[in-house]
Amino acid sequence: MKIINSANSIILIILIMIFAACDEIGKDNRIILSQYINNGKTVLLEDFTGVYCSNCPRAAATAAGLQDALNEQLTVVSIHAGVFATDSFRTTAGDAYRQFFYPTDESYPAGMISRTKQQGDKYVEVNDAKWAALIINRLNSLGSANSQIPNVKLNLTADYNQTDSSFVVNSSVTAHSQPKNALKLQLWLTESGIVSYQAGEGGGRNYKHNHVLRDAINGIWGEDISVNTNETVNYICEKYFLSQLNTTLSPRNSGKPENMHIVGFIYDNLTKEVIDVKEIFLMHL
Repeated sequence: MKIINSANSIILIILIMIFAACDEIGKDNRIILSQYINNGKTVLLEDFTGVYCSNCPRAAATAAGLQDALNEQLTVVSIHAGVFATDSFRTTAGDAYRQFFYPTDESYPAGMISRTKQQGDKYVEVNDAKWAALIINRLNSLGSANSQIPNVKLNLTADYNQTDSSFVVNSSVTAHSQPKNALKLQLWLTESGIVSYQAGEGGGRNYKHNHVLRDAINGIWGEDISVNTNETVNYICEKYFLSQLNTTLSPRNSGKPENMHIVGFIYDNLTKEVIDVKEIFLMHL
């Protein structure tokens, strides 16, 4: 991996030390990360996981530490799919993503960094100890003057109706440079704070599942969008009712809109590479 400058070397050393021990990132380290990495760019970490994956609690802790350090620059989504997943957490969309991006191997955890290819044609990295370096490298490459990724930004708002548990998502897409390929907008519903069993060290009967993919709001592969340089285009999704969710999901503390988020991202339809990602609360108390 190419190190851009000495500041990035310091960051990577810190991250390696932190995540080798799976400790919480301290205040001083968060300041260092914020100082050197806060370039306004974003990364999506899709964590293929499952209830019967014994190594997945460790990977979830790694992802949580990274998100704590990088704040809004990193969005984490846990996708329960494959042989380690249960029907309670499985989604049609999640099964489709695993089949497309990770069709043969079943070594979990398996993380995707903004859907970029890490090893030849492989999208996933099964060694979660490497996720930190890959995420930092992605942020640096997006901030580089030589970046080939178009500068397209996404903003989201959600209008939640408590009377019928429905909502609509308003998306605003702004292009600061011209995209070379067709773009898509993907909207997901995720849920945190779900208390249920999880195998592995750090798991157990009272394990708290966070960032769980619950549904693809605007279809498994999202919707086509079109935007030109110095243009802003607004999109409104169809009304979505929480009653549409998988009714087999019945662990404790599930189904609460206050624990749900909307995750939206823009991606290149040719390469599948994620350009910008945002996460917002479904509702505000």
